[in-house]
Amino acid sequence: MKVRLMYLVKPKSEKVGPIAQFDSDGFVFVAELMNCTEKDFVDDQEYEANVTFFCHKVYGIYLNAEEFQADNPSMAEESYIPMGAFPANPEDKNWKPSPINYINSTVKEVADNEKIGAPENLVVFYGEVEGQRLKQVLFYESKEEKDELKPGYIMSGMYWAELRLLSNKEAN
Repeated sequence: MKVRLMYLVKPKSEKVGPIAQFDSDGFVFVAELMNCTEKDFVDDQEYEANVTFFCHKVYGIYLNAEEFQADNPSMAEESYIPMGAFPANPEDKNWKPSPINYINSTVKEVADNEKIGAPENLVVFYGEVEGQRLKQVLFYESKEEKDELKPGYIMSGMYWAELRLLSNKEAN
């Protein structure tokens, strides 16, 4: 994914790495930096990065856009809010940014865990939000939950994002 740094922020705690807000062709998100620091970025330059969105809370899995709209009339089935980029209460003096993003995406592909070497208790899938392909991960507790995610479905949830810059060799 090509990303452009918007701004760096200080995390809520020492347990979390540096956090930054990024823009990728109009898709704005907040992510924890995993293998880089602010020194790795130059203003107004694009970077190739591997970004993974880990689902921490599922709001719903819907069969199609119509089912999603019936349950969420005020939101688009492909939409996002970079929740960690701003406080819910603008007067909260103790607020610190976090790499949390509310995402509604159309499931395009569900990866085969054996082929990618992923543990059985998670689903790696690729969702689409306004033309942007996102690598998303969902941890589940039963096989039924895993079987419920199929291409064409709408996945709605709260995600923690991690960003790893790719070297020039990896990007090409």
